[in-house]
Amino acid sequence: AGSDFLQRAAAEEQARAALEIGITAWTDGSANEGERKQREQQQREQKHREQRERERKQREQQQKEQKQREKQLQREQQQREKQQKEQKQRETAERAT
Repeated sequence: AGSDFLQRAAAEEQARAALEIGITAWTDGSANEGERKQREQQQREQKHREQRERERKQREQQQKEQKQREKQLQREQQQREKQQKEQKQRETAERAT
């Protein structure tokens, strides 16, 4: 997963550099229609990659928060069970005296 992330990051950096070069050429007026369309396609692809990355990070964050909620609920349940057990022990001890 780590190498996949690094490969994706490198590809995005290359795309970003290509976009910067392309935009410079375009603003210099030296780009033809084909180059402009290619740049626009690269920009669309870059936006899609960035969107997918944002969505992935959001999913990971939601999963992390869900795990935290589940752990908290589990702790609360264990605490309730412990208190009930202690209450029963006290009641048993009171009846024994």
